[in-house]
Amino acid sequence: MATQVSKETVAVLVREINAALKVVGERHGMDIKVGHTTYDPPGNSFRSRLEAQGAVEGGISERARKDWEQAVAIVGGLKAEWLGKSFTRSGITYTVTGYNWRGRKRPVCTTSQDGREFRWEVGGIISLMGGRGALMAYDKERTPMVTINTKAATSLLGRTPPTSGV
Repeated sequence: MATQVSKETVAVLVREINAALKVVGERHGMDIKVGHTTYDPPGNSFRSRLEAQGAVEGGISERARKDWEQAVAIVGGLKAEWLGKSFTRSGITYTVTGYNWRGRKRPVCTTSQDGREFRWEVGGIISLMGGRGALMAYDKERTPMVTINTKAATSLLGRTPPTSGV
């Protein structure tokens, strides 16, 4: 009897494949996981991209460390020691894994205890990691909680960063 491929089936398979790839990656000192996945209901099939990244130290790649250091220098409120640290929200433990410069609204990358990836707003991470304020975008004077250090950004990036979305 053939199994029908559905979104739910593909999601379960991807989680199980990622768990198996994690073991293989640790054995070889790499971070290996299933990337972009699509499925074709009429064809009863799915297609995934395998992503591998070498030289992972403590679960955090060198690229992620560099991006996080730049974010700490540019985005106000983030701290260097938060990379690789865990926090709990609604009974689920998340680990901070990096900063996505293209993620305008939710640039902070995390991984949950079951291996799924989540993105967070900077203000939310600041609050959850013991920073200032509550989970809100503005303080009492209605000014943004997150500020950009444009001088540091210009020296690191070689240009003035965009201010929208942060």
